[in-house]
Amino acid sequence: MAKRSEPLRVLIVGAGIRGLATAISLSRFSGIPDLDIWLHEQAPELREIGDSIALSPNGMRTVEKLVYEMP
Repeated sequence: MAKRSEPLRVLIVGAGIRGLATAISLSRFSGIPDLDIWLHEQAPELREIGDSIALSPNGMRTVEKLVYEMP
């Protein structure tokens, strides 16, 4: 496989639970060298809005893995 001369650029649109989890997963676990991750959110600031989320057992295992393996 030919080596890239530029970083691999990834654009993630939306800083909700999915966007943030994707950004964390790619940055921590992808193993891709020279990965340039851009996270775009339309809101001018991130706020707590008091919503709740429901996670399936598989979703909860994924969140636990992200939290426990962060530095």
